[in-house]
Amino acid sequence: MSLHSALPAFDARGLMEAFTGWGSAVTVVTVNGGDGVPCGVGASAAGPVSQDPPLIQVTLWRSPAARRVLGNSTFAVNVLSQDQADGARRIARGSISGPAWRNDGGVPVLSGNAATIVCAPWNVYDGGDHVLLVGEVLKYDLGAARPLVLAEGLQSAAGDDGQLPEPALWSWGRSGP
Repeated sequence: MSLHSALPAFDARGLMEAFTGWGSAVTVVTVNGGDGVPCGVGASAAGPVSQDPPLIQVTLWRSPAARRVLGNSTFAVNVLSQDQADGARRIARGSISGPAWRNDGGVPVLSGNAATIVCAPWNVYDGGDHVLLVGEVLKYDLGAARPLVLAEGLQSAAGDDGQLPEPALWSWGRSGP
């Protein structure tokens, strides 16, 4: 008998609620689309993997939008700032219109980020209903803005005292373009 088969069944919705309880910076992966038009997709999670070599991972909901950024192209991980909340909502709904873009050596980057990490593709891993994209960090830029934080379906930004101000309800949602 495997360990997995010995575990009791659990409520998948309850598990998702537990997962959303962890706070994380709101991140968007951007890349040039096949037609040269920038495209972006919100990441469910992002974080460091290794310092040597410098690697970062982003977790993307398996969707048509995610497939567009999973090519062999250099991509950017945009850590959004508190000033980018409206653009984050548009991207979460599958629209890339509205947010301000800039070109960083051929890679589309959202303007006004708290941080930007430009990566070369390293590997892609199957993550069930998600895809894990690992990139080798080519360069990064730390902005002066505070990061936008998502926890328990609420977005907010940490204040000078480290406390979260009054949140605004929203969700990345599961449906993509």
